[in-house]
Amino acid sequence: MHVRFDAERRLKIDDGGIVMIDTYLALRADHFIGNGRSNVFAMIAVMKDWAPGGCTLIGRSMLLERNLHIYQIPTFANSRDGS
Repeated sequence: MHVRFDAERRLKIDDGGIVMIDTYLALRADHFIGNGRSNVFAMIAVMKDWAPGGCTLIGRSMLLERNLHIYQIPTFANSRDGS
C-alpha cells in the first residue's frame, strides 16, 4: 500500500490501499453483499465466520470454480513462425 500526499497536502492512497480499507470495513460489518465474480468480495465471504444470512454473494463465488486454463500445457503447434 502506498500512501502519499498531493500538492495540496491531501492524503492519497493507491488502488491497493483502497481495496484493503474496503476489505477491513466489510469484515467489521454485520452484513455484507458483494459480487461473487470479484476476487475481493469472494475472499471477504470466506475471511469471516458470518452469521447465517450475514453474507450474500450475488452470483456464484469464483472460488468454487476450477480454472482449467492453468493446467493447459503450452504447445508450439499454434506458434506464428510454424517451428
